[in-house]
Amino acid sequence: MVPRSAGCTRLLRRAATTRCGGERSRRTTGSVVTWASWFGSTGVVQDSRRRICCDALAPMPSEQPPHELEQRVIAVVLLGRFNPRIFQPTWFAARELLTDVDVEPKSIVMTDGFVAFETEYLRLLCAQDRCQFVSTETTPTPELIRDLVVGTFSILGETPVWEIGINHAIHIPAQVRRWDDVVAAMGDPQRSLVLLDDQSLQTVALRSPRDDGYEGARTLALQPSVELVDGVYMTLNDDIVVHPPDDREAIGARHAIEVFDSVWEESHAIAESIRIKLAPT
Repeated sequence: MVPRSAGCTRLLRRAATTRCGGERSRRTTGSVVTWASWFGSTGVVQDSRRRICCDALAPMPSEQPPHELEQRVIAVVLLGRFNPRIFQPTWFAARELLTDVDVEPKSIVMTDGFVAFETEYLRLLCAQDRCQFVSTETTPTPELIRDLVVGTFSILGETPVWEIGINHAIHIPAQVRRWDDVVAAMGDPQRSLVLLDDQSLQTVALRSPRDDGYEGARTLALQPSVELVDGVYMTLNDDIVVHPPDDREAIGARHAIEVFDSVWEESHAIAESIRIKLAPT
């Protein structure tokens, strides 16, 4: 498999120089995505402290354009055995996977067991048992995250990776789907099962096995949006178990990345089909 590192770097450089009026915008926040707010198996959770700028986030390919208030993020989580100190901006820049000029200095955290940093287009967190690549509000295309994951672990092919999650998170505005509509369709609107006083449904979770021959499952969670009043927050965790427990220490990342690359398009197609059902025009 050929790494896409060169194309990934060109895309980053082109996006970095394409700004309104020819000026580069600078992000002022130096905050770091916290462990608790993002790590959770191979999935992600809603974080009310971090807003997503919907008009700057790259649109996903779709026959039905999203509502102008819709907010999206993509995160790829890999479970395995990692050396976190490798995953720092200078390592990526030296291999032309990223440019380091836009790294927020205040975002860099490095210890023996954990590394985190942010650029304009990426939030990366790596611990000894997992590594996560997350888009930002200015990521020009979700394929940039895909290419960076493929390029990184094509180089680090001996690193054990045994499970991968492709996570799609979308805030849907109330103008197209209210949380009350979800409760009415999937909850208990007649309150036939009352367990608490003044109870309200806060989460709907659906799970289905994979249908592509790989181990794992797809888990869809729906919640009230903390970003858009009365809207819906949707997450799809597309989880692929690449290696069973007995093989995990002996097999490196190459096969895992081939599997990841092969399911990427289908994962996006499934997420998009769910979005269209939830947010019809």
